[in-house]
Amino acid sequence: ELLQSKNNVLSHINMMNGVDSFTAASYVNSTSYANGRARGATGQKAAQNASIKTRVFVAQSLFKYVALPADLVDNNGGSAGSAIVKWVTRELPAKVIRAAEEALLIGGVLNDDGTAYSALNSVVGDVTASSSAYGTVYTPAAGEKLITSLANHVTDVDLLDTNPEGTGIYLVLSRQKARELLNSVSLGNGDYPANLAVSLDSIAGYLGIDGIIELPWLRPASVESGQNPEIATYLGAYQAMLVNLSAYTGVGELTPESLSQYFLRANTYDFESKLRVGGGLASPRAAVLVAKNAAA
Repeated sequence: ELLQSKNNVLSHINMMNGVDSFTAASYVNSTSYANGRARGATGQKAAQNASIKTRVFVAQSLFKYVALPADLVDNNGGSAGSAIVKWVTRELPAKVIRAAEEALLIGGVLNDDGTAYSALNSVVGDVTASSSAYGTVYTPAAGEKLITSLANHVTDVDLLDTNPEGTGIYLVLSRQKARELLNSVSLGNGDYPANLAVSLDSIAGYLGIDGIIELPWLRPASVESGQNPEIATYLGAYQAMLVNLSAYTGVGELTPESLSQYFLRANTYDFESKLRVGGGLASPRAAVLVAKNAAA
């Protein structure tokens, strides 16, 4: 159900389920256009030269694992009907899917040994890398409204010939920034067509994109403990992300796998949800990060 939500990032990527590794032809550095062939020509054809940039994506496990004391579970209804176990069956897959979204969009997710989880290349990391071909960072002028920035730079995100059913482009926002965008649009001032309803769907239609995704986890660190520090870094630097999610190639398996056991030696009920995923952007000009406004 989480994966089918329109606000779920993973439901919109180019996911290759069941493939643990894949080499993508990410983009072509240099090429030439198609040529015609003269009538009666017998000489060798002119070769179309191309230098192709490839990326290798390999799936890696993401998991959430909890071990609950047997007394805690048994005294609250046992492993069949416990309110605690019902919480576990909601909490674990939700947190694993959230971790995959964080890793995909902004990075900062860690392995359990403290090293970086690098199987999912983040959009932010790809765009901000030196000499990146995957996207750009746009810094609005002082006082420029977000709707103006988005309207002027949505065409900086390329469409894919391989995605004929839609643009593939989504606007990714925090809930706070989504409310600010709606408020700004509702005030008008010539920045938005007055005959359109004030809603996120109508804004998406105005921008010519497939949709707007509000991420509940893009929120200040003060409201939750143990937050990924890259969330605060992102919120401090950027207002929004325009990204062609169909340009993001994923490998592995998105359906969370649920595991459970009774651990005799420790008298605990152990529960785990896990995904095996990897991926990254596989097309140039796939994203625009809208930075905070320049200082006045």
